[in-house]
Amino acid sequence: MSGTPAAASAAGCSWEGCNGLDPQAMGCNGSSTQTLDTIWPDRGGIKLELRYSPTCQAVWARYYNGINGNYGRAEIHGCGDNWCRIARKTIAGYAGETNWTTMLSWSYRVKACFWWDGFQDCTAEF
Repeated sequence: MSGTPAAASAAGCSWEGCNGLDPQAMGCNGSSTQTLDTIWPDRGGIKLELRYSPTCQAVWARYYNGINGNYGRAEIHGCGDNWCRIARKTIAGYAGETNWTTMLSWSYRVKACFWWDGFQDCTAEF
């Protein structure tokens, strides 16, 4: 049998077309994905990253929970001049959990935040 290998699948969205979509399902979390900023909120055991896909021109928040019983919410905030969009993901509270929010367009001012018990820690804004 001869033939050419299948081409790598293209990303399933770009810019505003990625709003509200899963970065993994859309092929946006490939090898070109960059971590723009990482924080370890005061709530021990949580690592929160602001992730960027140049392929999709979109961002999302990814978190890792290292301790059982950590509950809270990871968010990605994207803002224009007089408005903001927010995508949220609730942390399930078990050690070893890694998950992410849906995406927002890179055309917005963006930051990732972690909320727990009325407190908030956020990455730098880009």
